[in-house]
Amino acid sequence: AVVTGSIAGWIYLWASQLLLRFRIDDAVDAIPVHLFNGIWGMIATGLMATPDLIEAAYVRNRRPGLFYTFGRSNGGVDGTLLLNQVLAVLFVLSWCCATMFPFFIWLNYMNWFRAEALEEMIGLDVSYHGTSIEQETGNGGVKKEYFEAFKRNKEKKLRQRGRRSNAGQGTQKSGSSDSARRDVRPGSVMESYFSEYDPDVNPDAAAVEAMDEA
Repeated sequence: AVVTGSIAGWIYLWASQLLLRFRIDDAVDAIPVHLFNGIWGMIATGLMATPDLIEAAYVRNRRPGLFYTFGRSNGGVDGTLLLNQVLAVLFVLSWCCATMFPFFIWLNYMNWFRAEALEEMIGLDVSYHGTSIEQETGNGGVKKEYFEAFKRNKEKKLRQRGRRSNAGQGTQKSGSSDSARRDVRPGSVMESYFSEYDPDVNPDAAAVEAMDEA
């Protein structure tokens, strides 16, 4: 346990730095903890599973961890358990990629894959979950200028959506799209999707403006 835990700590630090190097956004370091150290946990079992615990779990101890097979008089080195653990890792990775990759591609295509820059700056409690701006500004954690920029940006989105909806009522081609826009709840994810195509709405520019004012 000491050896496994010590190596896991170094794997976590290395994986966390790797994410920063490749600019992968993982605020809680879930990938280093659950992915990289999950793989290490599987491999560590194949290396260091003791014969006593194998026997207690599976009644027999013919396939302990690789390290416990060195010097055995009956059969020599046996890496069967380690091989099975590696195959299990490959199966889980393949299954997750096959089932979730198309889903993430669809989210990215719909522009739902992640929050916008300004929404991240003020916090998802306000931008997605409806917490009042007054409550958040009272915490002192987020600058007031960020909230003001968010309000201006949101109002601009609503104005743009309204203008495009009114302009599209006269044509059959745009009628269905504008009707969908009118039915979108303000502040919802769908509103964010529709407003992504408005040329005057640029949340990244609004975020930069808020930082300049701060």
